[in-house]
Amino acid sequence: MVTGVMNADGKSLPARAVYLMSKSDIAQKKAKEIEKWRTRGISGTVSAVNAQTNQITIEIKGLMGSTKTVMTPKPEAKFMRYAADSVKWSEAKVSSFSEVAVGDTVRALGDKSADGTSFSAEEVVSGSFPTMAGTIKSIDVELKEVVITDLQTKKDVTVSFADVSLMKRFPAEFAERLTGGGMGQGGQRPAGQGGAPQGNPSAGGNPAGGQGQPGGMRPGGGMGGPRGGIDEMIERFPTITATDLKVGEQIGVLSTKSNGSGKIKAIKLLAGVEPFIRMAQMAAAASGGGRGQGSQVGLSIPGLDGIGTP
Repeated sequence: MVTGVMNADGKSLPARAVYLMSKSDIAQKKAKEIEKWRTRGISGTVSAVNAQTNQITIEIKGLMGSTKTVMTPKPEAKFMRYAADSVKWSEAKVSSFSEVAVGDTVRALGDKSADGTSFSAEEVVSGSFPTMAGTIKSIDVELKEVVITDLQTKKDVTVSFADVSLMKRFPAEFAERLTGGGMGQGGQRPAGQGGAPQGNPSAGGNPAGGQGQPGGMRPGGGMGGPRGGIDEMIERFPTITATDLKVGEQIGVLSTKSNGSGKIKAIKLLAGVEPFIRMAQMAAAASGGGRGQGSQVGLSIPGLDGIGTP
């Protein structure tokens, strides 16, 4: 990095200072930053904002259910907000407590309480990124677009994934296990139905009675932290392209907000999500909520609403 005053012709810059950092030093610095957010960070969805107490309640979803943490910013806490179409930290803007809203995705760095129910935040980055689940109706490989039928609205939506930051597929057997297909403890199947435990937390919400976590996993994921387990797990899944998608299969999308044109920009796209959608629909039917509850479907897919480490 060079500092100085540009000459009037705009073609040369007499240097006042030159700063040099090796590629390895940059990599080490980035690794330390990522580790800091992994070990001292939380990530989830804002479920409540209390301006009077200066507190934000965050719902943290894990593989085996969800927990809630009340976050209180420290006096000198730094707030940032993601751009409308990006989860890149470099594109985030300076923000404030007042911009955080219910439904936002948020990641924070700070100190957790021993029981995980409270969190003192030093840095907070938030953004508004809707989730959607739907069935692929058509695929345009060249344009990198798919048309899906939104499971909630039943309307067709064009999803562009030309600039998607993550595009993965859940391995089929693994997804089935997460929704109860291979889980031998901790869940009960709905009467007259097979394949998944009743009220499985992966389908959104808590199991009936809210007691216990199957498989010995901690609430909120239990695989290296509240969110770290899910996000790190998905990073290891196979990366896919347009040619790997098929008409008729279902996908989950984290996207930019719709501008009313019927077209959205995917930030994250997950395929192989049929078991999670099926479980959400079963849970909705069992609770009398009807069939194909889109909001339940979108929120039921592990890792879909996660945002990257700054």
